[in-house]
Amino acid sequence: MKRWHLTPEELNEVCHLALTGLSNTAIAATMDINRNTVALAKRKLGLPVWPALPGAKILELLRSGMSARAIAKKLEVSCRGTAELARQHGFGRPRRNLSSAQKVRIDRMILRREKSAAMIAKTCKASYKYVLARAHTLLECPKFLPVWKDPLRSHFPLGNNPPNEAGLST
Repeated sequence: MKRWHLTPEELNEVCHLALTGLSNTAIAATMDINRNTVALAKRKLGLPVWPALPGAKILELLRSGMSARAIAKKLEVSCRGTAELARQHGFGRPRRNLSSAQKVRIDRMILRREKSAAMIAKTCKASYKYVLARAHTLLECPKFLPVWKDPLRSHFPLGNNPPNEAGLST
């Protein structure tokens, strides 16, 4: 039988179980209700829906060189929350600065249309966004077709995109 609300007694039980430290899933299993119902009840009662992250412990482990994913698994907390906390405290992924040789290699590969933008980025260990932006600039094309056989092919006959035998620009 589906119910759309909890009785006041059930709300009190959710509150009691939540204050003992049980997770939403454990409370739901104990009371034989859906975990989303538990989250709604906790929200209604003004309780935190998700347990607070142990910020000090996470930061200590981040400083020791442990990854956010490994920390989340070790402490059995949310991976997304751990990663967000890491980014807020400057533990994000470092940006790669491309050398001039890498930039030249990327430009050559784009102009020769050797590979797709994603493969060029992977091959040259560069950002996909950088490679795609560079391809748009060099080939003077606003949009590319998502094809892997003919990389960086476009319907827009602009700039360096000579038309092929089918009338499409490549």
